[in-house]
Amino acid sequence: MANSLGASIYTDFFIIAFKIPNLLRRIFAEGAFSQVFIPAFTRSSKKLTFASYIFILFLSIISFASLMVYFFSFEFTSIIALGLKSEYISQLHKIVAINFFYIVLVFIFTFISAILHYKKHFFTTSISTSFLNIAIIIAILLPNNGKLDLVYNISYAVIIGGFLQVIAHILALYFLKLLKPLYYAFTSLNKKYKNIKTNIKTFNEKLTPAIIGASSYQLASFLDIFLASFLASSSISYLYFANRIFQFPFALFTIALSISIFPVIAKLIKSNNNKKALLIMKQSFYAIITLLTSATIVGIIFAELIISILFERGEFNAKDVLNSSYVLIAYLIGLIPFGLSKIFSLWLFSKQEQKKAAFISVVSISINVLLSLLLIYEYKVVGLALASSISGFVQLGMSVYYFGFNNFVSNILDFKYSIFFIFITVFVIVFSVGVSSIL
Repeated sequence: MANSLGASIYTDFFIIAFKIPNLLRRIFAEGAFSQVFIPAFTRSSKKLTFASYIFILFLSIISFASLMVYFFSFEFTSIIALGLKSEYISQLHKIVAINFFYIVLVFIFTFISAILHYKKHFFTTSISTSFLNIAIIIAILLPNNGKLDLVYNISYAVIIGGFLQVIAHILALYFLKLLKPLYYAFTSLNKKYKNIKTNIKTFNEKLTPAIIGASSYQLASFLDIFLASFLASSSISYLYFANRIFQFPFALFTIALSISIFPVIAKLIKSNNNKKALLIMKQSFYAIITLLTSATIVGIIFAELIISILFERGEFNAKDVLNSSYVLIAYLIGLIPFGLSKIFSLWLFSKQEQKKAAFISVVSISINVLLSLLLIYEYKVVGLALASSISGFVQLGMSVYYFGFNNFVSNILDFKYSIFFIFITVFVIVFSVGVSSIL
């Protein structure tokens, strides 16, 4: 994409159009839905009946929302890209309408993935993400009649990639022999509905605060794109390309780990085995802080080189590399606090304390908005990324507070682990600085 579109208004078009579907993908796949659904699913005596009801309800709401965006795409685009010129809105709104239908597909495979995760099957969800990327890459390589036409091709590829993700998850259900029981649950929903009323009520009460509580970083990222639309053209692109690099260690370590341990922690807390749950939290804490500290140091020292190697070709020039690297450094400052916050949020969600998580998120986002408005004037797009990172530290501090400071000191902090972490940190710093001086 960098090669074909560069950091241009056309890249901005796709980023804006895909931002809300991608935001909701993050919320559903890695955030609110899974973190409320899995504990509720675990506690339900009629698990598949409960799941079938939730599926029908949400699919209906999301499908209706997608149709509304399709029919009122110009008005919707005018709101989410308020800073763009009207001539750009006229070109962009159809692209937004196309991408928005990806949300329907996101919900379908996310719903299935939650059931697969409960069964300790993670492979399908992990590998299916590549289907979206492969579809986009193929679309970029196909012949086109210009950059705007290419953006349309990429947008259609998003929908095709979504269909492939759904098919992969349905096949996983089939091979795990869950497809028939789930189908039976759908067909017998009317008969068994009374058995899941309590579960539905609990789920509905927890979902709204969970959406707020589990999505602070995603909402902060969306805020960055919104405010960047008021800046010079390509500002949105700089945020996007820098954020791709930020997301690599965040997804590879934090998201992967949190997805795999969350069902385990939820089950342990349900069975009142807090000791083992805290042990998993402790191990995860030191794994994340070690890996993300290493990634942060390497990323900051080699920011310009990383951006150059990955993106500097075709339409993406040296100026774009420099501007994107500044944004990347600002984002990486918040990598560790956002990663650790994700781990502590699992504890709150497993205990079904979504309201506390929501309060943390509201405070974090409020500070992010305030700092963004203060920093955008002087530091432009870099200020937006820096504001996001600072809000991450606020979020981490509050997460530790609600986890319990005494609980944190007695069950998470460990002298042996701390010495190992310090050793790794010093090694990475010395190694990075040494290599940097050679280059």
